Amino acid sequence: MSRSRIFSKNLFDAETGQRGYLLTARGGYLNPFKSASANISHEFEQLLHLTRDNPVQVETLSRLEVQMNRHFNLMARTIDLKKREMTQKPSASC
Repeated sequence: MSRSRIFSKNLFDAETGQRGYLLTARGGYLNPFKSASANISHEFEQLLHLTRDNPVQVETLSRLEVQMNRHFNLMARTIDLKKREMTQKPSASC
């Protein structure tokens, strides 16, 4: 599998995990998000290494890195908001 596909798969897995957690509040859905979060920086570094001799691709990847970081930060914030919501939700058994 090419590095760009591995990178894309990690991003897709992170989004899938985030979406699953937001819809169900089940912690198991965070596993793909956590795994992808841990791997995506390494995969991005590999892409940078493979394109280091092409200034246009390096510039494109630099812009992609900014967007990727924003996207992951947004996903992490929505997960944190959901976690807070779940801890503040009153018990239905009252």
